[in-house]
Amino acid sequence: MALRFDYLQPRTVQEAISLLSRYGGTAKVIAGGTDLLNAIRSKLIAPEHVVDIGSIPGLDSLTYDDHGTLSIGALATLRAVE
Repeated sequence: MALRFDYLQPRTVQEAISLLSRYGGTAKVIAGGTDLLNAIRSKLIAPEHVVDIGSIPGLDSLTYDDHGTLSIGALATLRAVE
């Protein structure tokens, strides 16, 4: 049996939020994909929609504010954090 889901690729954070709001619990977010795809293949989950945030600009950022608070973007790599 083939895996079937709608693959959605938003270009902005706002678009991703809109898709996740629209599809609620039937959608899963994918960034790199290893964990999610393994769970789908193992039949642990069966999302109807997969929202790929991997090409949204700026989500790979690492920033400090004036108070020394570190913000780590959803797509920041472990190497970048290191």
